[in-house]
Order: sequence, then C-alpha cells, then structure tokens
Amino acid sequence: MKASKNFESASSQYESAATNIPLLKEFYSDYANYMHAWSEIENAKLRHSQEKYSNSMTHYEKAAGYLNLSKAWKYLAPNFSAWAFLENAEDLSRREKGQEALEAFRQASDLFANAKSSLEHESKRMQRIDEKEEANELTRACDRRKEYCIARVSLEEAKIYEKEGENLLSGERYASAAKMFERLVESLETELDRREIMPMVYMCQAWQKMVLGEERVDASSYAEASELFLKAKECCLNDRTALLALGNHAYCKALESGTMFESTRDGAYFSKAKQYLDSASNYYLRAGHENSAVWINATQVLFDAYVYMNQAEVEVDPQKKHERYLLAEKCLERAALLYEKAGFTGKENETRKSLEKVKEKREFVSSLGEILKVPSITLSTAGVFAPTLSHEDPVGLQRFEHADVQANLAAQPREVTVGQRVDLDLDLANAGKGSALLIGIEDFVPKGFEIAQKPENYRIEGGRLNMKGKKLGALKTEEVRFALEARTKGTFHIRPRILFQDETGEHRSYEPEPLTITVKELGIWRWIRGPSK
Repeated sequence: MKASKNFESASSQYESAATNIPLLKEFYSDYANYMHAWSEIENAKLRHSQEKYSNSMTHYEKAAGYLNLSKAWKYLAPNFSAWAFLENAEDLSRREKGQEALEAFRQASDLFANAKSSLEHESKRMQRIDEKEEANELTRACDRRKEYCIARVSLEEAKIYEKEGENLLSGERYASAAKMFERLVESLETELDRREIMPMVYMCQAWQKMVLGEERVDASSYAEASELFLKAKECCLNDRTALLALGNHAYCKALESGTMFESTRDGAYFSKAKQYLDSASNYYLRAGHENSAVWINATQVLFDAYVYMNQAEVEVDPQKKHERYLLAEKCLERAALLYEKAGFTGKENETRKSLEKVKEKREFVSSLGEILKVPSITLSTAGVFAPTLSHEDPVGLQRFEHADVQANLAAQPREVTVGQRVDLDLDLANAGKGSALLIGIEDFVPKGFEIAQKPENYRIEGGRLNMKGKKLGALKTEEVRFALEARTKGTFHIRPRILFQDETGEHRSYEPEPLTITVKELGIWRWIRGPSK
C-alpha cells in the first residue's frame, strides 16, 4: 500500500515537471503514466495476496491502460493485460465456475504469448541495459506463465469431469495437470518460485488418488491422497493454504477409515473416521472455510445415522430397534439442517429423502460409500494459492542518477517542393542529475537535402555537427536551429542522433522521434510562368 501511494505521489510530481519544463513535457508525461501504472500494479499485488482476485484484475486492467498511454513502456501493456485475465480466471475458479474459468485460463495463455512477442520486438530496439535485461527476463517469464495457464486448463477440466461423475477421465486430467506443474517447477529459477508451485503438483496428485479411490472404493488410494496432502502442506508458503491441505489430509484419512469400516464392520475404524472428520472440521474452520467445516459436521452426523440404522436392522428387541431408528431420525434431521446452512441443497435433499425412508422404517437408501463421497470442497482450488507477480520491477529510474539527454525535433513546413527550405528546431534537455558534455549530432541531413542555414556556434565536419563538448547541466536546455533545402522529390525521414558523455565518462546517445518530410516536384506551369505577382 505504501509503495502504491509513493508511486502515485511520484506520478503527480512528474506531471508537475511536465508543466514546468515544456521541453521535457512528453518525456515526463511518459514517466507520469508509468508511475500511475505502478501504483495500480502494487495495488493489484496487494489484492492478490489477500486472494481478492477480482479486485486484482481491475487494478491490472488500469495498469495496462496507463502503459498504453505511454510511448516508452507501451510494450509492457500486453503483459499486464494477460495478468488481468489470469486474475479473472483465478476468481472464476474459486467461485466454482469451471467452464468459464477454463476459457479464461485459455485466453490468459494466449495473451501471455502475445506479451512475449511484444517484449521480444521491443528488446531488439532497447539501448539501456537495465531495461533490456528486464525485458529479456519477462520474456522468459511469459513462457512459464503460459505453461501455468495451460496446466490450470487441465485442472479445471478435471474438476468438471469429477462433477459429472466421470472419475476415470477426471483422474487422467488431474495426473496431466500434475505433470505440467512438475515441468514448470523444474523451469523456475528461484527456490521461492518453486515452493509457490510445488503444492500444486502434490494437490493434483492427491486429487487424482481421491477420485480413483471413490471410483474403486479403495482405502489405499485415500491413504496415498492423505500423504500427498501432507507433502503439499510442507511446501505451502501461505498459512491458509497449509491449513486447507491439512483439512484435506484429515478428510482423506476419514475416507480411508470409513471405507475399511464398511468392509469389516470393525468399530475401531468407525472411531478413527469420526476422529479424522473432527480434525478436518477444525482445520477448515481455522482456514476460514466455514462451509467446509459445516459439510464435515453434517457428514459426521450422517455417519452416526448410518451406524444407528445398521444397528436397528439387526436388533431383535423391538424397544431397542425403535430407539435406534429414532436416533437415526434425529441424526438425519440434524444433518439436513447443516447441509442447508452450508448451502449444499443437493445433499440436503438426499438426506431428507433418507429421513422419510427411516420414518417409514424402511431400508436406509444411502450406503456408507455415498455418505463418505468426496465433496466438491475437497477438490476445490480454494486451497490453491495462485502464483504472484515475481519478475516485474519498475525500471528506467536509474537513468536519472546520471546525465540523460532528451531531445524534441520540430520542422516547418513538413511538406515542400523541390528547392524549398525546411526550418528545423532541435531542443535538447538534460533530465538527469549529472552534467552532460555534448559531443555532436549525426545523421541530421538526410539524402536529398542540403544545409541552407548552419546552426550558430557550432561547425559541421563531414556531415556531423561538432558541439565542441559543450556542458549541459542538470535540467538545463540547449536549442539548435538550422535549415535544410530540398533537392530531390520523395519522402524523407530525419533521424538525428545526439552523442554525449555523462559525468562518469560513459559515451551515450539519444535519438528523438523521427520526422517525415514530403518533397514534391515544382508544378510545370508554375515553373514556366514563374511565381505570380
């Protein structure tokens, strides 16, 4: 938040500088937009860390808008537009809008590919080392972010298949996503970045085991899933994500024990399942996932109802049989209320149907396998802490530490006939803190033109303007006025190159935006008749 406010303050100061120093208006206005953009980027990073992905998306969109207004940093806009789409995809995923999230991740992947092209194109033109290095680093980062988005597409597909009951297809997509995240981890350069993605590898592997465990009613698959969730927890950088991983671990242990109880009727497994369900509920509550905790509590009560029903079925004593049915009814009523509170309408309706069956003293319609079915909360990406912005840094500010000559070129007129003169104004300004020594100006006379009026105080030597090492102090300006005469028709580009030396002795150069001059032939009748009187 402090960084955002300071960038905003810097933007205001640059806007003031643009007003106070007209020769550097365009230069400082560019920096004002750049600072505006970084204020929004810092806000986006803050909202991302709070898992407010929708808000983060809005700030990235604004950042891209400010960058699009600048000339020097327009090439960065596609990168932050891609981040906006990625944050939107994360938000959709958290809200369980699977198909929409899947499409958003695909779009984000394409946008990161476009951002890479923009960075590669601009990098070839860059002269400053710090900006070139940043652009090259971002180019590599775009590849990794594209791979992340593709992996998330596979993950969203797995979730969609799971909801449709296609457990085998879901398992295949979870396995595919895990391998993609694994390759991504191998390509990352820092331990921090690797630790941010590694939990995704273990979670996808765990989710694969869970859906296979449900498909095959296999306790060992649940056991493997629980161990993978523990590994994910060890890698987590975010406390909330770690707690959710522990909740999933405990729930898988409950599924394992519940599955063993169903096949053996051993009361020890029943007790273990209840204990693990209780632990899962506590972890979910500590992570701030109240709905997940309510689901677990409802499942616990439903588990009790199942046991009471089984006891009632085998009980011979009518009085005890009645008591067991009554206890089962109470448990089912409580479970239905809990599911309703958590917003799980489908599960609530199933429980109420079971309640009616129990009241009629008929067979309990839900098997233990159905009671302990893997809930969507356990397979939710709410437990995934999305990667943060880790390669973008504000660059270009180092240039102010030393002399930095900028220039504006103006010409009048821009369209002439052969033999006419073009007046040129080249305004130089030193935007840096140190003094510059002006060495000369090259390429200021394009082919097809001749010098009609030489600049005062300077001499021309071999097509180059010798500025004799004139000193240009910090925030000082220098005007160079000269005129050219058109000798040939055509379209010409004037691209002067200013050579200077900063206070450290480093030789540097600057090229202002080129000007285009159009030269036409003198009309035949005007040439014959001469100018009108």
